[in-house]
Amino acid sequence: MINIEVTGAKELVAKLGKMAGLTFFKAALKAGGVYLKGKISIPPGVNRLSRAEVYGDTWKGGAQRRFFFGALMAGIIDVPYVRNQSAGSQGLTKRWTVKASDGGMTVTVGNNAGYGALVHGEVGEQSRYLAAVGWRPASTVAEEEGPVIVRQIDEAVRKECEK
Repeated sequence: MINIEVTGAKELVAKLGKMAGLTFFKAALKAGGVYLKGKISIPPGVNRLSRAEVYGDTWKGGAQRRFFFGALMAGIIDVPYVRNQSAGSQGLTKRWTVKASDGGMTVTVGNNAGYGALVHGEVGEQSRYLAAVGWRPASTVAEEEGPVIVRQIDEAVRKECEK
């Protein structure tokens, strides 16, 4: 008969029992979401570009020009647009949320502003103008900040294992 004995097994089982709820991990994951929310919600600095600088033309056609001036006269839009104050503003930078689901094992960072995809969307969704003035797609920010979040979670796991 062969016996295999793990030295410190009782201590390991006790430690794993404390870790079973993964409360520390869920808290670190949520903190990572809050960190990402903070990074995504930072607007670019003031960078005013003309339509001609971004698109090559001031107007695409008469219908676009008529809509613009009609909306301006009706008070639907303001020129210049002032973040969080102009008529059409939904306060995009203030609408980012962090939501935990799946028992805290999934964290979602989202924004419910109706025009969010035009500002933070992927290529093809994001407005060329907003990309040109410095708004970054949310996925780009998440990709860039991912290693920081992974390090934060790793540190939480290490601290818990040292207890």
